[in-house]
Amino acid sequence: MTFGTIVVHELVHGITFAAFGGSPRYGFKIKYLLPLAYATSPGDRFKRNKYILIALAPLVVIDVVCLILLAIFPQAYWLAWVIVFNTAGAIGDIWMVAQLLRCPQSIKIEDRAEGMAIYAPSSVSLQKLPFRRTEQRRPHYLTITWLNTSLKVFLLLVCLGFLLIPIMKILEVPSFVVGTEILWFFRWYNTKQGFGIVIQWGNLFILLIALFLIGLLFYRFRKKS
Repeated sequence: MTFGTIVVHELVHGITFAAFGGSPRYGFKIKYLLPLAYATSPGDRFKRNKYILIALAPLVVIDVVCLILLAIFPQAYWLAWVIVFNTAGAIGDIWMVAQLLRCPQSIKIEDRAEGMAIYAPSSVSLQKLPFRRTEQRRPHYLTITWLNTSLKVFLLLVCLGFLLIPIMKILEVPSFVVGTEILWFFRWYNTKQGFGIVIQWGNLFILLIALFLIGLLFYRFRKKS
């Protein structure tokens, strides 16, 4: 279901690219140790408002269709999870739209597999754009990367939970814990009273915070050296 939602999400991006005269391309890559699907249209430039529609199309189309289907078929509860996965996957699109709304309408955007290029007429000064040099805003991007990774870890754990529970029960895997009895992150229990998976979100959040601080210190150390 998660994989299908991602594929449809990117297909809607591609269809919208083509609707505005682009030549969409699709692909898969590994980023932050997780698989990532993408739709892009390199070499094509879109006006700001058209690109905003391209960015938001999957969020609006998929969520609205699922809400309509859910109203017609309330027993299809899995549609709610499609809405959750699709909305979470659109966080990057929403962030881009928020930045583009701060730009003049006269700019044009070229979508690339890695990021996007902004083209502005000579009448638009750098001060009118919300972007700065990458070197000056590296800590900000480090924060965005951490938030992005945390979200993907959360979604991965949710997906693994749904997949692992029936498999581990069929295999009759005995109870175990990842971590110690005091500081643990993941626990599987299989007893006569029942079975299931428990994730200690608090400890996991502390671990992610620690990794973020280590990365920030590492960046500061490299910058000074």
